[in-house]
Amino acid sequence: MVVNPHILLVGEIGYLEPLLLLLSNAGAKILNSDEILLQEDGKTPLLPAMTNLIECAYNSMGHIDTLLFCDRVRTDETECPDAGEIVRQTLDSVSRLLVSVRCLALKMIESESPGQIIIVCDTSAVAGRHNCLISSTVGGALIGMSKSLAKELGRYRIAVNIICLGVMEEIDPQNEYTPAEAMMLKVSGLGKIGSLKHLANNIMHLAGNEHWLNGQILHINDGLVM
Repeated sequence: MVVNPHILLVGEIGYLEPLLLLLSNAGAKILNSDEILLQEDGKTPLLPAMTNLIECAYNSMGHIDTLLFCDRVRTDETECPDAGEIVRQTLDSVSRLLVSVRCLALKMIESESPGQIIIVCDTSAVAGRHNCLISSTVGGALIGMSKSLAKELGRYRIAVNIICLGVMEEIDPQNEYTPAEAMMLKVSGLGKIGSLKHLANNIMHLAGNEHWLNGQILHINDGLVM
């Protein structure tokens, strides 16, 4: 069991700051890649930047157990978003995931150490929710890629799993379930709003490497998807 996992985090900073605190309090050592990779001029190529970052991480932290890729929060307009924007955001997320996995998995394979890759996306990727066209498209692409990566990397003892998030009180303060979703959850739900603590607990479970999961989707959404 990995008690204090070393986690490389790639994702949106907006809701990650409180999540980082929860993970740190649980014992994880975290390197937030966005604090290093985001350049003001936006001209630094992602592949060499990520390769250099992981080399520095191994030099300073000794190793990395887990890649945590978060791509959960996307606020879509009520109108149908522009097709070009959907394509742009999907390609952006998929390329960031692919480059991150490529760089870190090579290091894990080279060191012959087991590892975890955890992808966090919106539950609309599998449920199809109102006004979530971008979220569902991006999430669906990430899930498809993750399952293929799980097939390829499992032989090297690198597990790839997905967490699909429903409504979280810190992220969705308006608790925006549709009437149909709210009615369904009255019947099958646990009767409480989700929080980032639930997400952090599930991340620590996967990062702890005491599971037998690969290529699986964990639905943290109060029974919205079963």
